[in-house]
Amino acid sequence: MPEFPLFWGTPWPWWLVVLAAGGAGALTLRGYARRTKELKAPLLAWLKVLRLLGWALIFLCLLQPIYRTFIPEEFASRVTVLADDSESMTFPDGPGTPVRLERVKTLLGDREQAASLLGKLDKSFQVKLEALSAGARPVESPAELTGKGERTDLAKGLADAFARLKGPDAGGLILISDGADNAKGDLLKVAQSYRRAGIPIYAIGIGAAESPDLAVTQVRCRRTVSKDTLAHVQVEIARSGIPAGPQTVRILRKGNVVKEATVEMSGEKATADFEFLPDEQGFLEYEAVVEPHAGELVTSNNGMVFGFVAFSRKLRVLYMEGSVYQHYDYGRLVWRERWEHEFLKMALEEDKDVEVDVMLKEFKGRFPENIKVAKEAYPKTKKELYQYDVIVNSDIPYQHFSPEQVQNTVDFVAKHGGGFCMIGGWDAFGQGGYAGTPFDRMLPVEMNASDKAVESDKLAEKLGTDAFRWQVTDEGWIHPIMQIDKDPKKNREIWDKLNKLGRGGGPSFHGFAMTTRYKPAAKVLAVVGEEQFDSPYGPMVLVAVQSYGDGFSMAFTTDSTGGWGAEWEDSWGDDDTDPDRRNIYYKIFWKNAIRWLAAKRMEAPNQLVQIETEKVVVGRGEMPVLRVKVMTQDYERTHEAAVALTIAGPDGKTRELKVFPRYEEPGVYERKLELPEVGRYEIEARAVLRGDELGSDKTVIQVRPATEELRRLSQDAETLKKVADASGGEYLPFEDAGELFKLLHKDTHVIQRHRDSDLWDNGWIYSAIVVLLCLEWFLRKRAGLP
Repeated sequence: MPEFPLFWGTPWPWWLVVLAAGGAGALTLRGYARRTKELKAPLLAWLKVLRLLGWALIFLCLLQPIYRTFIPEEFASRVTVLADDSESMTFPDGPGTPVRLERVKTLLGDREQAASLLGKLDKSFQVKLEALSAGARPVESPAELTGKGERTDLAKGLADAFARLKGPDAGGLILISDGADNAKGDLLKVAQSYRRAGIPIYAIGIGAAESPDLAVTQVRCRRTVSKDTLAHVQVEIARSGIPAGPQTVRILRKGNVVKEATVEMSGEKATADFEFLPDEQGFLEYEAVVEPHAGELVTSNNGMVFGFVAFSRKLRVLYMEGSVYQHYDYGRLVWRERWEHEFLKMALEEDKDVEVDVMLKEFKGRFPENIKVAKEAYPKTKKELYQYDVIVNSDIPYQHFSPEQVQNTVDFVAKHGGGFCMIGGWDAFGQGGYAGTPFDRMLPVEMNASDKAVESDKLAEKLGTDAFRWQVTDEGWIHPIMQIDKDPKKNREIWDKLNKLGRGGGPSFHGFAMTTRYKPAAKVLAVVGEEQFDSPYGPMVLVAVQSYGDGFSMAFTTDSTGGWGAEWEDSWGDDDTDPDRRNIYYKIFWKNAIRWLAAKRMEAPNQLVQIETEKVVVGRGEMPVLRVKVMTQDYERTHEAAVALTIAGPDGKTRELKVFPRYEEPGVYERKLELPEVGRYEIEARAVLRGDELGSDKTVIQVRPATEELRRLSQDAETLKKVADASGGEYLPFEDAGELFKLLHKDTHVIQRHRDSDLWDNGWIYSAIVVLLCLEWFLRKRAGLP
C-alpha cells in the first residue's frame, strides 16, 4: 500500500474545519450580493475573490497541512547468543573429552577470529552475548562463562533475554544449552512470546543423549523425629545410559554405614526405603549414596546429604480403666497382688520416655491410693487435655463425659494428631453408650446400642469352652502394632499361639464386646476365630485401626485386664519363670500400639507453634519454603498472631524476618527463604498474640554445595526441541552448529524513518493572508463601502 506524504495535523475533525470554511464563504458571497447595484461588476468580483482567498488560507492553516518525507535506512539485524553457564556445563561427555563449557567456548571463539561463530555472526549481525543460569545476564566475551550457575531456569533466562532483544530489528536468538532445566517454568508460554514477536529461537543442544550415570535425585524424611522412634527415609535414585539391574544404596552417618539396601532398577527411577533409630539428639546429618557404576563419568551426584532434628520428650498417655480390683500376678518366688491398671501402666513405663497418668472408674469398695476418678478428673479444657499424646479408654461409660469433654477429645484426634484407643468391657462400645456419638464416628468399628458383651458363659454355651481363639488378618501380619518380633517367622509363631486353646496355646481370652462391622477406611488386624460368632458382615472384629483426621484411633474389643484377659496381661511371654519375660509379648504389643497411636503427635515437640519445611538439607541456590503453624492457648488455629523468624547464618550474622499468613490454610504462615551461603542455618519461629507469646519452635537447615544441576547429566533434547518449535525456530545438535547461518533472518533490516514539514507554519502564508485581506479592505473603503 503506497504511503501518502501529505496529511492534516489539526486537532479538530477535518470535516468541522471544512464546514466552517464553507459557512464563511457563503456569508461572504451573501454579503456582497446586496451590493451588486452599488458597485461595478469587475470591482465586485475582485472583492469576492480577495475575501474568499483570505478565508481559504485561514482555514487551510487551521487544517495544519504537513508534508512527510520518507527516508529508508538499512541496519544489521540484532541477534542474541544465550550460552548455558550452569554447573551442568562442567561435565564431560566421554572419557578424556573436554567439559561441555570448554567445547562451547571453542565454538564461540573470539570476535576477532573470522572463522569462529561470533566472528562469522559479527559480519552480518549486531551480536550480543549473554550467560544463562538462574536468569540471563549480558557478558562481554566467552571468557566470562565460568560454569558456576547454581541452577538452570530456562523460562526466566529466555524471558530476560527477550526483554533486551525484542524490537523490529531482532533477527533471532541462539540458545546453546544441555536443556537441564530444573526450575520447571512455563517454557512454552515464553517461546510463544518469541513467535508473536517474530523472533525465532535456534536451540543448539550439547551433551550426550544417554550419558552413563547413576544419581540420588531425592531424599524424603520427616523434619523432626523422636530419638526412640524409627526414622523413615526414602531415597530416590535415577539411572541413565546404564543397564537395568540391582543397585546398592546406603545411608551413611559420619562415614559409617547405618543402613544398606539393594533395589532392582528396571525403569529409569527406583526408591529405596530405610528405617533406623537416631543415635543422638539434635540436628543429625546423614548421606544417602548409591554405589557408582563402572562406566560413570561423574560421581559427584551419587550422594545427597540430608538430615533431620532428633528430639526426645516424654510420650504422655492418659489411661482410664474401669477394672478397679486386684489380680494375683506371679513373681519370681511368690504370688502377689496387683491392681489391674498396673499391668498396662508398668508395661508402657518400661520405656523411660513414656509417662502414664491413670484415672479409674468410681468404685465403692477398696480403691487405690493417689488415683483420680475419671468422671471427676478427666480434663475439662483443651489446654489440659492436649498435654497428652494418647488417650486409652478401657471400660469407661459414655455418660462419664460432658459434651465439651467429648468434643475436645474428638478434636484432639481429628485436628491435632492425637491417638485414641477404646478397650472392651461391660461399659465399652455399644453397651457402654457410645453408639451414635462422636466417639462412634471416630472409632474404626460401627456399633449399635443393642450390642452386648460375649462373656465366658456365652462362650461355653456355643463352644463348649469358656475361651475363644484369635485370628490375625493379612493386614495384621504386616502392621507395626502386631510386630512382636522382627523375624516374620517367629512373629507368626507367637501370634499363632492365640489361635490355639489348651496345651501349647494361649493365653486364653474369655470375652469380647460385640460390634457391627469395621468401617470402610479401617484396617482390621485381628478377628474372633470362632465362626459361631460371625455376623452378616464377617468375623467379629478384635483389633482394628484407622486414620481419623490428623490422628489415629484403635478398637481393641476384648479386654486387657482380668476377667476377659487375665492370662494375657501376666503370662503372654516366653519364660514363665522370669517375671521380666513372663508377659514380654503383652508389653511389646502395647508399646507398639501406643507408639503407633502417638506417631503424629510425636512429630513435633512444640504444639502451639510448629515449623514445617520442605527439606532440612538443600542445595546451594534453592529457596526452601518455611511454614509455621500457629494455634491459640485454646488450640484453635489463628491468623491473628505476629510471627517472626530469627535466622542465624554460617557467617555468624543474625537477621529477623516476618512470616505472613497463608489465608487459604487456617493457622498457617509461610515464607520463602533465601539462604545464599553454604553452611548451617539455625532458624527460630516465635508467635505473639495480643502481646502474649504463644511459643516458639526451632529447626536447622543445612545448605550444601551440591545442587539440582548434578542430578541429570544427559542432554534434554526434547525440551530444547519444544522450545525451538514453539518459537518458530529449529533445533540443531552441537555438531551441526555450522548450519545455523542458513536459518537466521536476513542480515539487514530496513527501518523506514521520516521527517515532517509543516506547510502552514511559515511567514509567506501569513503575509499572503494579510495582503489579501488588507487589499480587499482598501478597495472596499475606496468604493465607499463600510
